[in-house]
Amino acid sequence: MDRVGVLGTKPYADEPRRAWIFRTVGYGHSLEFWKALVSEPRLVGYDDVLSIEHEDSLFSPAESMAKAAALLKEVMPAQPRGAIGGTDTPGGVRLDALDLGEEALDQPEVPALGSCDETDYSVR
Repeated sequence: MDRVGVLGTKPYADEPRRAWIFRTVGYGHSLEFWKALVSEPRLVGYDDVLSIEHEDSLFSPAESMAKAAALLKEVMPAQPRGAIGGTDTPGGVRLDALDLGEEALDQPEVPALGSCDETDYSVR
C-alpha cells in the first residue's frame, strides 16, 4: 500500500511502480485458465463471438493481437457444440458412423490482423 496507494494511480507507462498492468491473452493466466474461460459460456448456451482488447503496454497492438489470436485459436472449439449419442439425441451423431479424415479436424484460419488502432478483433 505504501508503494502504490489505494487506487494504484501511477501512469500507464510506469509499469514497475503500478499495482497491476494489463496483459496480453496468455501472459497473465495459464493455458488451462483460457480453456476453462472459453468453455464456460458454452455451458450456458453462448456460442458466438469472443472479443479481444489490446491494453498491454509491453507489446505493440499488432503483436499482442497476433499472440492472443494464436492462443485462443488453440483453446477455442473449432466446431459447433454437439451431443454424443444416437441419432435420436438432439445434435447427436453416432461416432462409429462418421468418416473423419484429417481435414475434418482442421481448425479454420484466424482472420488476418490489420491495423490495430481502436479495432475490435473477434475470433470465432
